[in-house]
Amino acid sequence: MKCLFRIVFTVLLLASVNCFADSVRTFKNLSASLVILANGGSGDNIAGTITGAGVNLNIEGGTPADWFNNDVGFAPGSTLGGDTTIFLRNATGTILSKSYDSCCNLSFGNTPTFNAGSFTLPTDGQGFTVTVPSSIDVMVFVTCTDTSCTTFNLVTRPAR
Repeated sequence: MKCLFRIVFTVLLLASVNCFADSVRTFKNLSASLVILANGGSGDNIAGTITGAGVNLNIEGGTPADWFNNDVGFAPGSTLGGDTTIFLRNATGTILSKSYDSCCNLSFGNTPTFNAGSFTLPTDGQGFTVTVPSSIDVMVFVTCTDTSCTTFNLVTRPAR
């Protein structure tokens, strides 16, 4: 057990060496507009924009396969939604008027949690619309040059 603890500690220590940024910029009160599709387990099911003062990004990603999963359909009266992790896969756009994209010069520093209320499907067979309060934990993006790294912390405001 001691050996396992030492190995885990060493791996975490070495992994954290790359996490130190030369500068950190935090952008608060950003707006998030997301489209979330039922999760078929085949990959991305979330896309949208993060915008605000100094930030204009298009993002894509996914959620765990069991969150809002439509493989078996939904029975009337089922409860759906709730908190989940967002696995960001792609981001393109500008931060402080400089263009970035996740293929070349922008990486993801975390897997933020999407905090959302749950809702219950109606049992009367009628169409419906649902709105739930939601928020996204701080999203961390990192960009590096040959000499330094900058971390961008993007903080969205909760939906009302």
